[in-house]
Amino acid sequence: MIPRTSPPRTATPAPAPSVFSRSVFSPFLLALSALALAGCNNSSSGSSPCSGFPSTDMGTGAPVTITGTIAYEDKLIGATGFTGATASRPVREAQVEVVRCSDGAVLGNDVSTDAGAFSVDVTNAGAVGAYVRVLAQIAATDYAIAVKDTSSAVYAVRGDGFDERTAPPQALVATEAAGIGPPFNILDNALASVRYVDTHLGLATPLLALTLMWEAETTDFTAYLPASRTVVVLDQPNAASADTDGYDDQVIRHEVGHFIADQISEDDSRGGPHSIGETDQDARLSWSEGWADFFGGAVEADPDYVDTFDPNTPNDGIFFSMEDSLAAVGGSTAELGVAAALWDGLDGPGGGAADTDADPSDLGAGPILAAVADLKGHPDWVEFGAFWNALRADPANGTPELEGFRSAALGNDIDLFEDNGSDDVPAGATTLSTPTAGSPTTSDANLAWDVTATSGPDVDHFSVPLASGVTYTIETTRLSDGADTAIEVLDPTGTTVLTSNDNYNGASYLNCDSVLTPACPVNGPFPTFISPEPLSSSVFFTPTASATYVVQVTRAAAPPPSAGLFGGYRLQISR
Repeated sequence: MIPRTSPPRTATPAPAPSVFSRSVFSPFLLALSALALAGCNNSSSGSSPCSGFPSTDMGTGAPVTITGTIAYEDKLIGATGFTGATASRPVREAQVEVVRCSDGAVLGNDVSTDAGAFSVDVTNAGAVGAYVRVLAQIAATDYAIAVKDTSSAVYAVRGDGFDERTAPPQALVATEAAGIGPPFNILDNALASVRYVDTHLGLATPLLALTLMWEAETTDFTAYLPASRTVVVLDQPNAASADTDGYDDQVIRHEVGHFIADQISEDDSRGGPHSIGETDQDARLSWSEGWADFFGGAVEADPDYVDTFDPNTPNDGIFFSMEDSLAAVGGSTAELGVAAALWDGLDGPGGGAADTDADPSDLGAGPILAAVADLKGHPDWVEFGAFWNALRADPANGTPELEGFRSAALGNDIDLFEDNGSDDVPAGATTLSTPTAGSPTTSDANLAWDVTATSGPDVDHFSVPLASGVTYTIETTRLSDGADTAIEVLDPTGTTVLTSNDNYNGASYLNCDSVLTPACPVNGPFPTFISPEPLSSSVFFTPTASATYVVQVTRAAAPPPSAGLFGGYRLQISR
């Protein structure tokens, strides 16, 4: 999966998941909106919803029913941006109110159906005259969603005033021209996201309320802010770097995906600057962003991620497909590698999404969401390896399904190799040849997952004949998937440690999240490796006797939180 365009994306730094934006938090959050009215940001086709009302007539208090429909104008989007076409879509589950013109009293309310229809029973003993107001707000049993402006007023679309005694069916439309289309598009994408989880996993515990904040030409970044459970949606059409996200459906669902992870799972990402094509990301960040990319596509069974920038410039934005070949941006420390592996687990007959790359996995949505939910309360840092262990630990997932997903992950350069245990002891060590001057001995291996345990540590042993008095460099290189190695050189019996090393430079990154310590190191970028890599291991060893020695490689005992649980490496012995 190679992005057609991939400019840098940055994240608002935060101590919890906070996703990329193109600018920084600004004082607009303190501004008041001049459009707010009675707690709502209202929009209508006329200057007043009650032109000609209130009437001098007084209502009799007899019950009447006001019916109608509510829709919003959607801008259709293709693989490389907006197509120029629009569509009318129903506003679903929104709160509908009939409001009296004379004093703003709410006479009755309803919730719109999936077809956008409503039917409100009202009685009015006051002055005749009312209008319909539909809020960009949902209050269901298991979830609550509201789209607000920067003054926290809920957006609403309102119809014209009418005599409720003889009112015909009302037809309300939230249009882009009226400045109200984007909030209802945002609402519908958030609703679709929550419904997806409810359908494929179920909501055992109601979600906490979600707020989505958007305001025309005001909100200047897109991100999920976990402290307030708020998704901020960018709208800067006239800026030097023009960008609007109100109709970028995948972007909206991506951010709601962070909210979902925050609610039903764990999200340990520390945020921070990152670029779409990186392969050396903090394993927690790549999991968080890859999950959100995947989720945004899964909701609508669409593998194409589209983030438009300038709405007036064709092909301006970030575009990629999770179904395409990842080429140089695979691995579990790449956002795109994680997204593509999860997508391969979804697509096919069981997942409801078309499988065009013939990958071997067909897990479907339920097992993927269940494994994500099983990470709630996870005692260690959450990254792709933790997800894989949760997937394997679920007895509902049989061997064929797991093997299919493992194979698909390998196809996306995620090293989910099995550890069959044969080299876990010195007697089963992999035999290597003696290195000669200018000709090192190498062996590619993995800190693999243990087939006999849910998360057992992998121990790799290698036996190599070495000559007395010759100084050898024994090191790990070409680290992938966030591998953090430790080396021990053992005597010929495999029982006594002669020398050892964790990080080649002697540094400790155990508490690298602290503000008092250096930043966490980058993980080994795939496939263009750096040397030496911060988490690689290296020792100089001069044997005192010619013999066959044992080299042991394990995952470091104190890895940084940015490292992966598994990963690949190359053992190299040179002289």
